[in-house]
Amino acid sequence: MLRRVFLLVLVTCVLGAPATLTRAESAAPALDIRRIQAIKEKGEVYGPIPYGWRKEGDKLVPNMYERDLQSLAQKLRDENHTWQWIADEFNDLGHKTKNGGKWYPQTIKNLIRGAL
Repeated sequence: MLRRVFLLVLVTCVLGAPATLTRAESAAPALDIRRIQAIKEKGEVYGPIPYGWRKEGDKLVPNMYERDLQSLAQKLRDENHTWQWIADEFNDLGHKTKNGGKWYPQTIKNLIRGAL
């Protein structure tokens, strides 16, 4: 019986926890979203820098070297080369990813699809 009461109290505490947030705590995510939107509208950096871009002060500016690699990867893919072949070529030529790593088929795919 004591165990059943303990479990009931525990479940009540856990389920009731979200209701204990203060008004300021529940409004915080909305404030973060507005702040990020304002930063975005100014064209300032607010997260990871995408491939093909670099940070200059608080602004993003095109990185032509990375953009040329994106174009080359797309051209090679249009010529029906495999993702693996393109990754091997980039690695053999000494091209590095934005983080300085090796190229893999998935990173080439992400590069072409603009996910990096």
